[in-house]
Amino acid sequence: MKHTAHILLIGLAPLAFVSHSGAVTAQEAPWSGAYFGGDVGLTLGNSNDVTRSLHFGVNRQMGRTVLGGEVEYIETDIGTRVGTIDDMTLVKLRAGRVKGKTLYYGVLGGGQAHGRFGSEIGYVAGFGAEYAISSDLTVGGEMMHQGFSDFAGSGSLGVNTLSARVSYHF
Repeated sequence: MKHTAHILLIGLAPLAFVSHSGAVTAQEAPWSGAYFGGDVGLTLGNSNDVTRSLHFGVNRQMGRTVLGGEVEYIETDIGTRVGTIDDMTLVKLRAGRVKGKTLYYGVLGGGQAHGRFGSEIGYVAGFGAEYAISSDLTVGGEMMHQGFSDFAGSGSLGVNTLSARVSYHF
């Protein structure tokens, strides 16, 4: 667990270099348009494996409502009954509401896990929040559940992840 805390701190370290002199107002928050970024996180459960990922997405803000889509590539070493999940690719639809400089959202989508067992298709569902540090930089967190109904012929598998994320909006 000590190792995991260090990895999370390293992932959040770039935030220490962000200046507060460029404070953003709620009206300048970057919720419409394209963005990309990275995540560091943990699988929750027996193994507490570390995850690292890159994401790219597009949002559209209409009043206080934000709708969007995101693709995320996750590198990990999640242990299962049939072998290790080496990586996952997720396609997520996001819908949320803005309150001040914070976006609260829900996620639904699909995913594919890869490993020596082959490849398995499943679903993803979860929620998250992002805070606008500037007009082009946000930080946030996500809690996701990836589910597979028949994982490599061994029955159902559920993977829960908690991640910290940084995104650059352009």
